[in-house]
Amino acid sequence: MKKANNKTERFGMRVEPEFWQIIDDWRRNQSEIPTRASAVRSLIIAGLSGQERINGLITVVEKLRFRGKLPEDIEEEVKYVHLKAIIKEDAFHSLMGIVKPGEIIRDRVKRISEIGYTFTSKEINDAIVSSVEIKDKIAHNKSQPK
Repeated sequence: MKKANNKTERFGMRVEPEFWQIIDDWRRNQSEIPTRASAVRSLIIAGLSGQERINGLITVVEKLRFRGKLPEDIEEEVKYVHLKAIIKEDAFHSLMGIVKPGEIIRDRVKRISEIGYTFTSKEINDAIVSSVEIKDKIAHNKSQPK
């Protein structure tokens, strides 16, 4: 993003080859292939704005839940949508070597439990297995010749 004075700042970071593979795969699916720098900027902006929308939606859902106006079937669906997002986050971060598989799931489930959602041990273990399966599938696909 450019500052008001139109000067930009250089930013460098080191990442694993798998990170670039994920970015490059995303780039190839765009109508016009952006540069890596442009792709990273676009994904960061989309992620941040998407997270703001998700947080806003969660706030509304929590208010409805608190007031007892959220139907039970919708409440269960919201719980599992949370869990699916957490599984994907855990898989990506463990693929990048940022965390061990399951660390993010355990942390997020603990925080979600604080707002009243409960998960059984089986649900948590199944989530960790799903995260590892996703991570392994991505890693396997990346190792295949194109």
